[in-house]
Amino acid sequence: MYGLVFRGTAFRRILAITIVLAFFMRASQLVLVTGLNRKLGIPDTWFAVGDSAVLSAMSEMVLLPILVLVAKVWCLSSQAHSHAQAH
Repeated sequence: MYGLVFRGTAFRRILAITIVLAFFMRASQLVLVTGLNRKLGIPDTWFAVGDSAVLSAMSEMVLLPILVLVAKVWCLSSQAHSHAQAH
């Protein structure tokens, strides 16, 4: 799916966008600390669980372009090694 959706997009652009999105998602912890989520009607527990799931997905999105670049740079015989290192 990554190859189909982002094939024509520059690697630097993808990396920059994912890093900026990850920054703002990490800043969402401030919403929990300040209690803004309760003002919006979202209980602390639901906000924390949802925030954790979104942050996990964002970390995978940030890692994906880097892994694709590593797979392109390394020779074919080393791809299995790079895949093993990622997990």
